[in-house]
Amino acid sequence: MKRLLLIPALFGLLACGGGDTSPRQGFDRPMPVPPILAPTVGIGGADRYDLVAQAGTTELVAGKPTLTYGYNGSILGPTLRMRRGRAVELAITNQLPDSDHAHTNLHPHGLKVPGDADIFPGLEGMGLMPGESASVRFTPDQPAGTFWYHPHPHGATGRQVNYGLAGYILMDDAVSDALPVPKTYGVDDFPVVFMDRHLRADGSLAYMEVMGDRDFMLGNHVLVNGLHLPYLELPAGTVRLRLLNGSSTRRLLLAFEDGRAFHQIASDGGFLEAPVAHTGLLLGPAERAEILVDLSGDRGQSLLLHSLPFAAPEEEAEAGMGRADIPLLQLRVTRAGTALPLPASLASVARIPESEATTQRFLGIEDTGDGVINGQLFDIDRVDFTMAEGVTEIWTVKNFADVIAHPLHIHGGQFQILDREGAAPAPHERGWKDTVLVNPLETVRVIMRFKDLSGRYVFHCHILEHEGIGMMGQFEVQ
Repeated sequence: MKRLLLIPALFGLLACGGGDTSPRQGFDRPMPVPPILAPTVGIGGADRYDLVAQAGTTELVAGKPTLTYGYNGSILGPTLRMRRGRAVELAITNQLPDSDHAHTNLHPHGLKVPGDADIFPGLEGMGLMPGESASVRFTPDQPAGTFWYHPHPHGATGRQVNYGLAGYILMDDAVSDALPVPKTYGVDDFPVVFMDRHLRADGSLAYMEVMGDRDFMLGNHVLVNGLHLPYLELPAGTVRLRLLNGSSTRRLLLAFEDGRAFHQIASDGGFLEAPVAHTGLLLGPAERAEILVDLSGDRGQSLLLHSLPFAAPEEEAEAGMGRADIPLLQLRVTRAGTALPLPASLASVARIPESEATTQRFLGIEDTGDGVINGQLFDIDRVDFTMAEGVTEIWTVKNFADVIAHPLHIHGGQFQILDREGAAPAPHERGWKDTVLVNPLETVRVIMRFKDLSGRYVFHCHILEHEGIGMMGQFEVQ
């Protein structure tokens, strides 16, 4: 099938480029660590988290102030630390500048919540206008993991996330409490979010300004926790990095410049059964991975975390995807630490048997015209699938595009990957997932239990510009 828009050969010369082409000097500012937001007491004793979406100024690149958006600050947002089984009240106030794109809402990405809490106050209408507030209450009941929150107003999600609206949600439970892994936030356990952004020479953000942007919204700078080329001081021991690819389109092949191995202990929805060794880890948009890195012999040294070049379809390569070696974050090992033995096992991840599924559905992703799923653009008045609460279903996802890898995100909880092109998933993809990267012309099958869900949810391509033009559908659990 053909791509979303006409992408001429000169597209790669237009504003988005292939990656960070700046020299490797830099690393002269510390990586910000989002503060943990202490909850107040909400309705019925729930942990209440108050978020304010607002505008601010951030030097994404040193010396160049940029207009950005953030929650409770100028960019990104505080980390929300939740506990499995403990009631939560989540509140959002819109203090964004009044504009055509100022309406907003909130999506706790990856959390298993009722439909009215999945995107609140909902996709209907204009969402929250400046000066308005909304809140929702739910009790999370899912394994410990690394999740995130971001706005989800139809047609404006990509712009608002591009300007900086996003934050981490960390879920804790008895399993995570007992595991012998680093867990002191900001000391040996760090959230690390990558977001590529296109910056003009004066430091201002450029969004959807050139031909092809809604196909490949690639930035010329990759930010780490909101800064370009920061450094992070770490102890000489075992450290835990909670990685999130918060980019709209860019995939990242994450590796250390010295080629050292690291171990993945968790994916989108929580811990794997056992650590998986990598020397390079590909993360698509919205995907998360928790990794352990052994720095016990590196005191006084520094090492570079970067994104390696990787193979990409021809048109993606023309747009710059995968061609560049992109420096991201300098790790400085500056103090004593503790080396922990690698756990032999982490958590129980029982595979959902195919025989449990009562329904099989097909999702065909096509890049014709504006981009569709099963031949249809998103329609807020159309429910694509209806299912009874508690059922298990298999979804076969086929990417008919020969030029774009599409990350499919299913709201409402977590699923498991059954196979890719008939082959069993790699060990690091055998855990819980809420987003699966479907490569060009690839077929992936996933299985999901729709248990303890109610109301409407959406599924969509997490290339946010694709979602915004209609590559999204709805399902309803009754």
